[in-house]
Amino acid sequence: MKFFDKKKIQDIVFLGFSLARANFKLRTEGKFLGVLWYLLDPLLMFLILFFVFRKNLGSTIEYFPLYLIWGLIIFNFFSFATTQAVKAVSGNGPFIKSMKITSESLVLAVLLQTAFSHFFELLIFALFLITFKIFALSMVFYLPVFLLFFIFILGTSFILATLGVYITDLSNVWAIISRILFFATPIFYIVPNKILFLANPLVVFLEISRNLVIYHHFPEPIFIFLAFIYAIIAFVVGLFLFEKFKTKFAENI
Repeated sequence: MKFFDKKKIQDIVFLGFSLARANFKLRTEGKFLGVLWYLLDPLLMFLILFFVFRKNLGSTIEYFPLYLIWGLIIFNFFSFATTQAVKAVSGNGPFIKSMKITSESLVLAVLLQTAFSHFFELLIFALFLITFKIFALSMVFYLPVFLLFFIFILGTSFILATLGVYITDLSNVWAIISRILFFATPIFYIVPNKILFLANPLVVFLEISRNLVIYHHFPEPIFIFLAFIYAIIAFVVGLFLFEKFKTKFAENI
């Protein structure tokens, strides 16, 4: 069966959404802080970085608190989703081996579950915008960027989920790479020459969304072009690899 089959895509999306919703409820239901657990990491990191860099960067970056927390929100969305994606297939051996389940749904579920928590982070950020007397409805401009970012992360997740079946230590390797990406992405500092950083897709999505949401500036055309390119390449490559090797997942888990 070809992947681009309407019925198959509907089944993948429905199952992925159902799994994501169930997992999200399991992680929050019955816990004292519930959904707030998802928000503690970016908020604590924000407080640490803000008090460390506010003297040096607070006066040079307009709306530095917003600049900082938005960078953390965007990076965490990517980092959390891809980190979980590494084990999306290899960590669900019983499903792959004993049930007739579309393995694509397992990867999609990871991303959707992270998107749920990302939504709550966006609500918190909207409150920050109101505090700084910035038009909170500018968050609407993030929607098209989010869709491209979602596609990019989904493609990256397909790649990592595939590699995760064959590389046992990929979780540790990806944790190191993610930490490098954190410092290679202008989350708490200004990029001196943006052109040099365009090889990092996170810079592209972060700069576009910051300009639209915080500063109400239309992004440079090169950034918009690269956002489309990165999203398409990641998705096509990721889906190709996943579809090519998924028939061998069960025997390698």
